[in-house]
Amino acid sequence: MLILWSGSSGCGVKAEAQIIPDSSLHNPTLVTPDGTTYRITGGTEIGGNLFHSFQEFALMTGNTARFENSLRVENILTRITGENPSTIDGIIRVNGSANLYLINPNGIVFGPNAELKIGGSFVASTAESVLMSDGSLFSAINPESPPLLTVNVPVGLQFGPNPGTIVVQSQGIDRETGGLQGSPGQSLGLFGGNVFLEGGQVRSPGGRIEIGSVGGNSRISLMPTPRGIQGGYEAVESFQDIQLTQQSRINTSGEGGGTIHLQGRQIGISDGSQVLALNTGSRPGGPVKITATELVALTGADPDNFSTIMSDSQGVGTGGDLNIETGQFLLQGTAFLSASSFGSGAGGNLRIDAVDSITLIGVGFGPLEQVLGAALTGQLQPGDRIGGLFAGTVGVGPAGNITLEAGNGIGLYNGAIVFSPTFGAESSGEIQMRANHRIEAIASGIFSNTALGSAGSAGNIEIETGHLRIQDGSIISSSTLGSGPGAEIIINASQGVEITGTRPENLLPTGILNNTVFGSGTGGDIKITTGQLRIREGALIVTSTGTGPNVGSLAAGGPGGNIQIEARESIEIVGVSPDGMVTSSIATSTFGVPPSGNLTISTRQLTLTDGGIVSTGTFGSGNGGTLTVNATEGMDISGKSPITGLPTGLDSSSGRADFENQEISGSAGDLRINTGQLLVRDGANIDVRSLGPGNAGTLEIVAESVRLDTGGSLNATTVSGTGGDIQLRSPDILLSRGSHITTNAGNTNGGNITIDAGILTALGNSDITANALTGRGGRVSINAEGIFATQFRQTPTNRSDITATSELGPEFSGSVELNTPDTDSSLGIVSLQENFVDAAQLIAQNFCAKGQGSRFTITGRGGLPASPTETLNPSVILDDLRLVPLAGTPVQGQSRSEEALTGGKRPQNPPLVEAQGWGVNSQGTVVLSTETPRVSPHSSWVRSGVDCRE
Repeated sequence: MLILWSGSSGCGVKAEAQIIPDSSLHNPTLVTPDGTTYRITGGTEIGGNLFHSFQEFALMTGNTARFENSLRVENILTRITGENPSTIDGIIRVNGSANLYLINPNGIVFGPNAELKIGGSFVASTAESVLMSDGSLFSAINPESPPLLTVNVPVGLQFGPNPGTIVVQSQGIDRETGGLQGSPGQSLGLFGGNVFLEGGQVRSPGGRIEIGSVGGNSRISLMPTPRGIQGGYEAVESFQDIQLTQQSRINTSGEGGGTIHLQGRQIGISDGSQVLALNTGSRPGGPVKITATELVALTGADPDNFSTIMSDSQGVGTGGDLNIETGQFLLQGTAFLSASSFGSGAGGNLRIDAVDSITLIGVGFGPLEQVLGAALTGQLQPGDRIGGLFAGTVGVGPAGNITLEAGNGIGLYNGAIVFSPTFGAESSGEIQMRANHRIEAIASGIFSNTALGSAGSAGNIEIETGHLRIQDGSIISSSTLGSGPGAEIIINASQGVEITGTRPENLLPTGILNNTVFGSGTGGDIKITTGQLRIREGALIVTSTGTGPNVGSLAAGGPGGNIQIEARESIEIVGVSPDGMVTSSIATSTFGVPPSGNLTISTRQLTLTDGGIVSTGTFGSGNGGTLTVNATEGMDISGKSPITGLPTGLDSSSGRADFENQEISGSAGDLRINTGQLLVRDGANIDVRSLGPGNAGTLEIVAESVRLDTGGSLNATTVSGTGGDIQLRSPDILLSRGSHITTNAGNTNGGNITIDAGILTALGNSDITANALTGRGGRVSINAEGIFATQFRQTPTNRSDITATSELGPEFSGSVELNTPDTDSSLGIVSLQENFVDAAQLIAQNFCAKGQGSRFTITGRGGLPASPTETLNPSVILDDLRLVPLAGTPVQGQSRSEEALTGGKRPQNPPLVEAQGWGVNSQGTVVLSTETPRVSPHSSWVRSGVDCRE
């Protein structure tokens, strides 16, 4: 194990060796030059510990500092008490298997030619003191402290207020094998303030490398492990930085893979630098752990030298886990992380936990599409890498999982990839991504796939966040190209999912794609739970057996997966890609022999427009799946594609107009809708159809109201297959302006239409048809409380019709049943008469004995309705605006006729009494009376407006 403690950079390599002991120990350290070798003897030995103390410790190039210890010594503790940093550009050698601790609070620089020849572990630190197990200190700043007289072991490091820097430039003669290399299976540790690897190589094959960068007055504990010495940071309150630049390398590859731990504030790995823990043997691999309180940044700009962190398995043993804990994680450019299996051992898990964010930025969308193209053609090699995260498997060991968790967000941009493939017989790993606020992929990819010719299964992809955004060519997929099954894609986005932007130059559409292609593996399911779902500009959510011509026809695989979407508030699907080649859609389909999956959508409001579609279909010999839509509030389906002119719609089909030259024989699935208000308008449609010999499915709709407007239609059409029925149930159905409900057929029988409605109205040449060209017409059965503005006709007209005809002739027509209570169902709207009755004919012309002076006057319509051609007028109300006198108030303005009827008296405070009759006084004025009139043949009272006086 190699352990480094660091402080500040800037120390150069000295021109000559300066190894000068001090006299602070009871048995002082002795230094004897022997050519280019400096023999170090003496020191104070207590138990298994040997203590050395130096005023200066520096080695020039080609020189060797040789500690000549007895084999009974387990630990050599060396301190530098002077004020200068230690610059080492030669060789440090130790006898036997003793561990060497080297502390200099002022800093340590390992030059380009520095090497270690040590049998045990090596610890270099800029701590001030080594803490012993009995609580005593071996101090570099207080050398006059009491000597160590007890037998104990080092248990910690105590730092001063300004820990020095550790710099590693060591490369050795051979860059691939040289540098600071500890003994195989042992620890090499660097603990200090800042730690900088400037092209340096730090190695411990199968052992442990630990680098800790801490702030002032920190204390690090030291604990023994099977792989050497491990640092503990529980008591550290602040950290400093670790940087790997100029193709630096930290490497524990070998038997068991080794263990690597980096701990600091900001940890940067750049310029093609690498952290490697490759397991080439049979022992289980050790973990790679990187912990930074603020930032871990992995960046690169050289396509020939990627900045990497790897814990792959290349042998029988399992790969070690790769764990990163930080505030923010950044991977940018030519950089990647890998925890894959290239042998028979299982791959380790790759996990990143970020308090704030995880950001992956690739080197462009082109390299990502090259990977996709190579995968689809079988040319992708297991070792091919672009910028991103990898945890795949090649051999007989399963891949590990990739887990990303961030407190704020996770973002993939510019061709970045998260990839867990299987190229062999074992399963790929799962990909799990969780972020409280957002996850977005812009021109990037998340894949857990099986490769062409593989037998293993794909791993699940699970995404949990507030908002998920997939855009500009990004793809999420756990597809299978082999004989193993695909896996599930499970998305839980509490607020919303937005998928947009298939670009014309894209190899594959933007979206969530779970296809099965080439092999026989079953396609995986897609399950989405969210608040709002928006799909635009040619983006897709698709499970498919094979792929269609709009993305390049590929051979079909196994049975297709299902799609299940629950959007609490709304689903909106809009438009097509800018070139019109890809329609925004949610779809399950098959292009081969196996069946496609089912599609189920549940939401409050579903909106489709500008060519967007939701569909299940077959474009081969396999059967299409069932499409089920539950929209509690309503569905608004409108318009056509502004580029292709294809209609917006819900579609369960065998064949499709924009998929030409497909050999289609499979049957379409059923389409089931349960909604509040269903609105289909402006040329949009809801279809179950078959354009080939396969059967069309059944369209079942249950809705609170149905509105078909301006060419909106419900279709169940067939060309040569059977089926194609429509079952519609709604209290309120309105067709207007050329809308249709049709089950028309080609050279087969027309489908059946069954409608259960409260009110059915069809206006403006809106038809309900079950017609056939060369087969029998279908059956139309309508049960309604009222049917308005349409009627059964033998042949279609330019009015609103209900027909079930056949081009073969009337004897091949279908049947129409219109069932409405207490009405003649054969009638439509009846034309109203303008004159219901001639009132004059109801009165006998000789109604008085002599008739002289008699007259009869008719006013108003006598309660009859207005003529159907007249404008409706409001009711005429006679308002008596006279003031009603209060009790005890004299009546003013009484007429003479009233005096006559009341005997010439003026009553005071007359009560309001309902009139019981009326009469005509001597002046010819009609007077109401509170008394029932007694009528005689010669009285002056009249009834019914007839004056019968002689």
